[in-house]
Amino acid sequence: MWVGEQSGGMTDRELAETAADGLSVLANPLRLRILLALSETRQPDWEQRGMSYSDLRAAVGVEDGGRFNYHLDELRGRFVGNEDGHYWLSAAGWRIVDELYAGTFSGSHERREGELSYTCDADDEPLTATVEHGLIEVTCPTHGTVFDMTLPFSLLDDSDRDLDDLYEYAFRQAQQYVESVCSDVCPHCGGRFDGPDVEHAEVKQREYLLVGFRCRRCAVAFRLPIEQIVVFRPPVVGFFDDYGIDATSPALYDRSGEWTMDVHEHEDGFVVAFECGGERLTLDLDRSLATRSPSREPIDDDDEAKLTEERNG
Repeated sequence: MWVGEQSGGMTDRELAETAADGLSVLANPLRLRILLALSETRQPDWEQRGMSYSDLRAAVGVEDGGRFNYHLDELRGRFVGNEDGHYWLSAAGWRIVDELYAGTFSGSHERREGELSYTCDADDEPLTATVEHGLIEVTCPTHGTVFDMTLPFSLLDDSDRDLDDLYEYAFRQAQQYVESVCSDVCPHCGGRFDGPDVEHAEVKQREYLLVGFRCRRCAVAFRLPIEQIVVFRPPVVGFFDDYGIDATSPALYDRSGEWTMDVHEHEDGFVVAFECGGERLTLDLDRSLATRSPSREPIDDDDEAKLTEERNG
C-alpha cells in the first residue's frame, strides 16, 4: 500500500484510525440534523453568523435538553465551533453537510446509457456515455474509454438532465481538476505533486506529449496531454472566444476543421500553437509548463504551406 506524506506525518494505518474516530462521531441521525440546521445559516447571505443555543435546539426539534447537549458536545471542536453562546460549522462540518446534500452517503441511481451528441476527436465516431455507481464513463467504439469522472448522486437523480448535460458538467469538473493540478494542489486531498514528467506516447493512434503528475500524499496520478493543460489558460480561452468557440465545452474537441494544434518540444521547454480563422496563437512554455510569452499573429500563405508540410512529415 502506498504510504505518502500523510497529514502530520501519519502512516495510512494511523490516518485510518484517526478518521474512524471522527467518522464514528457522525454515526447518529440527531448529530447530522444539528449539522444540517447550522448549514441553513448560509442560505440568506453566506455570512458565518452561527446560531444561538436556543435557536439551534429549536431548529433541531429536541425537547430533552440533556440528550441534545450530549450530542452537541460530541460534535464540538471537530465539526462545530462555539463561542459566547453561538454555534457554527467548522470546515469539516461544512464538508460533511455538502456531501449529505450531494447524496454521497445515501444516494443511488439507475444505470443509464446512451449515445451523446459529441464525437471522438480522433476519428469523429459517436461517443457513448454510461452512468453507473456515481461515475460517468464516455467511450468511443474505436478507442474505448476516452473520459470518466465522478458525479454527485443528486445530479444523477435529476431527470431533467440528459446524458449530454451530465457529460458537459463532468467536463467542466475535469477542467477544474486540471487547473488545480497545474497549481500544485491535489483536487482530492490538497497535497502537492511530484512532476511534471513529460513523455512521448501514442494515445488513440496519435502521438502526444503527456505530462505526468503524482500526488505525494494520496498517490493520485494524472497523465495529460500538454494541450489539455494549456487550453484553459486565459490567452487560449480568449483566442477561441474571438472565434465563437467555447473552451469550457466538450464541443471544443469536435473540431470539424475549425482549429488545429501543434506541440513541439525544444531544449528548455515546449511550444504549443493553436490555429483558427487564419490566425495563430503560440505559447512558449518552460519545463515547469509556465507560460513565458504568448503571441498572436496572422498566418500568411507561405507560412501555412510550411506548417502543412511539417505536419505531413
